[in-house]
Amino acid sequence: MPPIFAEVIFPQRVSQSFTYRVPASWHESLKVGHWVLAPFGHTARPGFVVTMSEHPSDPTLPENRIRELEEHLTTSSDFEVDPTLIALAEWMADYYIAPLGVCFQLIQPPRLPFKTSSRLQITPLGQQAMERGRLSDSAKTLLEALNRRAKGLTLASLKKIVTTAPTTVTQLKRKKWLEEIHTYTVASGFEELRPDAKTFRPSQSKNVSHREKKLTDAPSWWKDFQQHLTRKSFGEYFTNDTGRQFTTLLGRMIRETHHQKRTALIILPDINQATSWAHILRTDLGIPVGIFHSGLTDTARMKEWQAINQRRYQVVVGTRSAVFVPIPSLGLMCLIHEEDFSFKDEQSPYFHTREVARERARLSHGTLLLHSPHPSLETVHHFSTATKPDTKVSCKAHSEENSIQVVDHHHIPYGTTISHEMRQGIEQALSAGGGIVIFHNRKGFSSSIVCRDCGTAAQCASCQIPFGLLTAPPQMRCPYCGTTESVPVVCPACSGSLLEPSGFGTERLEQELRREFPDATVGRLDRNNVRTESAARSIRAQFCQGAIQILVGTEMLFHGTPLSPVRFVGIPYADAGLHLPDFRSAERLYHHMQSAINLMTDWGKIGQVVIQTRLPSHHVMQAITRQLPSFFYNHELAFREAVGYPPFVHFIQMTVSGNNQGLVQEAAGQWVQSLASQVAHGSSNRPFNLAVDTTILGPIASHTFKHRRLHRETILFKAVDVDQARTAIRRTYATMATNKLYKGLQFGINVDPMEML
Repeated sequence: MPPIFAEVIFPQRVSQSFTYRVPASWHESLKVGHWVLAPFGHTARPGFVVTMSEHPSDPTLPENRIRELEEHLTTSSDFEVDPTLIALAEWMADYYIAPLGVCFQLIQPPRLPFKTSSRLQITPLGQQAMERGRLSDSAKTLLEALNRRAKGLTLASLKKIVTTAPTTVTQLKRKKWLEEIHTYTVASGFEELRPDAKTFRPSQSKNVSHREKKLTDAPSWWKDFQQHLTRKSFGEYFTNDTGRQFTTLLGRMIRETHHQKRTALIILPDINQATSWAHILRTDLGIPVGIFHSGLTDTARMKEWQAINQRRYQVVVGTRSAVFVPIPSLGLMCLIHEEDFSFKDEQSPYFHTREVARERARLSHGTLLLHSPHPSLETVHHFSTATKPDTKVSCKAHSEENSIQVVDHHHIPYGTTISHEMRQGIEQALSAGGGIVIFHNRKGFSSSIVCRDCGTAAQCASCQIPFGLLTAPPQMRCPYCGTTESVPVVCPACSGSLLEPSGFGTERLEQELRREFPDATVGRLDRNNVRTESAARSIRAQFCQGAIQILVGTEMLFHGTPLSPVRFVGIPYADAGLHLPDFRSAERLYHHMQSAINLMTDWGKIGQVVIQTRLPSHHVMQAITRQLPSFFYNHELAFREAVGYPPFVHFIQMTVSGNNQGLVQEAAGQWVQSLASQVAHGSSNRPFNLAVDTTILGPIASHTFKHRRLHRETILFKAVDVDQARTAIRRTYATMATNKLYKGLQFGINVDPMEML
C-alpha cells in the first residue's frame, strides 16, 4: 500500500499547514477534518487534517524526513465533519483568499473530540538550581514539591502549596526550570441527549401533511421551487413579503421541504430575532425546531449541535454561525433580512453569510430563499441578471404614501431641533397614549466639541479624529480607540473660551425631547445606554407597555422583538448618514429609513412619519417620501455602474498593520508594486486591460483603526474579473507574509468589504 501524507493545521498557527506521514493502520479510518496528535519540535500538539494525498504537498521535501502522526484523536463518528462542510470550507478559503485552517475552524464541533490536561514537572536545570540554592521561598517550595513527584503536579495542586504559584510558575518556566506536560484523552462520543421542555418529540408534532389547500397568492416561482426540491437541484428565489404573508409562505416552503424528508435552515441577523422566529415556527407548524447561536452556553451549543447532527429537528433557526452546523439532507435555506450589514463577518475570513449560504445550498442540492422588505443592491442586481423571469426581484412599497411628510431643514428656525410638523405629530400620538419612535443613527450627545473662534475640534491624539461628547458623565470619548478626556474649558489651539457642541447624538435628542415634552416619559436605546440584551428587552417591554412614551434610538430599534404600538416615527436628521466617505452611505441610509418607517403599526388618522432633511430632492429622500423603491434602486445602480462600484465590480481590501510605522508603509508600498506587476504579467496571457479592468488604490493610512499603538495602511483592489484578482493577490500575499524583512507585521485580506472607512 502506498504511503499517505496529511496536511495538518494547528490552532495556534492556522495560516500554515505541516506535512506528516499517516500510519498504515490509519489509512481506512483517518479522514479530512479529523483531529490528530502530531510531533512538533520536541513536543506533540493536537491539530486537524485539512488534506490527504499520496504525495507530499511540497515535492522538494524528502519523504524520509517527514515525521509520522502519533495518535488519532477523532475516533467517534459523533465528531465526523460533514463532507459538504469540508467542501464549503475549501470554497471559502479560495473565494475569500483566507487560510484554510481559519475556514476549517468554523465547521468544527463546538467541543473538541478529546480532553486536555496538563501537569508541571521539574527539569534537570531546575534540579541543578535546587542544588545551588539561593532561591526565593516560593521557588524553593515549588521545586521541592515537584522534585518529590516524578509525574508532576497540576497548577491547582501547586496553588494549595503556595498561594503565588501562578506567578512563580511563570518565572520558573521562563528559566526552563519547569516544563508543562500535556495529556490528551480521546472522547468516546457524545452523551445521550436527555429530553427537556425545549426538545420536541414526534408525538408533539401537528399534522404537517403536504395535502393542504393550494397556497393563495403563491409567488410566480412556486412551481419552479417545487420542481427543484423534488429533483434535488439548486435553485434560489427572493421575496419581499412581510408580516403574516411571509410567515405563511415560509411555513408552506418548510412543509414542502419536510414532505421530501429534508431539513430547513433559517438564518437571521441577531439572536433576538432568531429566538422570536423559533417560537413562531414552533407555534405555527408544531414541529421540532432547533436554535443555534453564539448566545448559548458552550454546553447548550454542543447539545444543539449534536441534536442537529442526529436529525432531531426538522427546522433549525440561528444567526450567522448557524450556516456551518451539520444538517443532513439540507433542503431549504432562508436568509431573513438579507440586506442587514451584520451578515458580513468582520474578522478573518471576512465571509458574507449570503454568499456562503448560496454556496452551501448549491453543494447540498437545496434551495435558497432570500428575504427582505428592501433588498440589498447586490441581491437586486444578482436576480436582475437571472435567466428565469419569475426569479427577478419585484420592488414594492409596504407603507401608505400619504402618511409620510418631509420637512426641509432650511425652513426650520436656526437652533431648533424639532419642526412644527414633528412636534404636532408627537403631541397627537401622546394624546392617543404614546408610541413615538425617534430614529437617529448617531449615539452620544454630539459628534464633537468645536471652538467658535478658530473652528478647531478637540481630537484624539492617537487616532487624529474628533472626540465625541457625552454628558453622563460629562466627558469626551474617541469613537475608535475609546480614549476618554475631560471636557476642556478653553480651546487647546487658540485658548478661546467659546466652545460649543457640534452635531446631534441620541443623548442630546433625548435631552431636547425631555425639555419639549416634560410630561412625557422618554427613553433611549443605543449602545451607550444599553450594554446587554436583557437591558434592551427591558426597554422594549416598557415601550410596549406604555411606560415609555417616546423612545429615541439608533439602529438598535430595528433589532429584537417588534415595537408595538408605534403611532409616530420621527427622523430629525435624515441626511446625516449621507455625508460619510463611503460609497454605500446612500444605500445604508435607505435601509435605515425604510426600517424606521416599517416600525409603524398604526397607519390610521394619528399614525404618520415626519422626516427632516436638508436634501429633500436627493434620490433616497424621493424614494422614501413617494414610497417608490424602484426609483432608488434604478438611480443607485446606474450611479454604481457609471463610476465602477459594486455590484458591477469587486472590491478587495488589503491591510498591513504593525507597531513600526515606517516598516508598515514600506511593506504596503511593496505590496502595491507586486500587485501591479502580477496584473501586468496576467494581461500578457489573456485579454486584460489594466487601465480599464483593474484599479489599485493606495496605500493610505487608516485613522479608523481601533487598536492602540498600531499603524495600518490600506490598499483597495478594484477588478471586474474577481478570479484573476484573487490569483494575483494570493501570489503576492504569500510572498509578503513569508518575507523575513516584514516579520511581525500582519497582512489582512477582505473580499467584498462592507465597511470602507
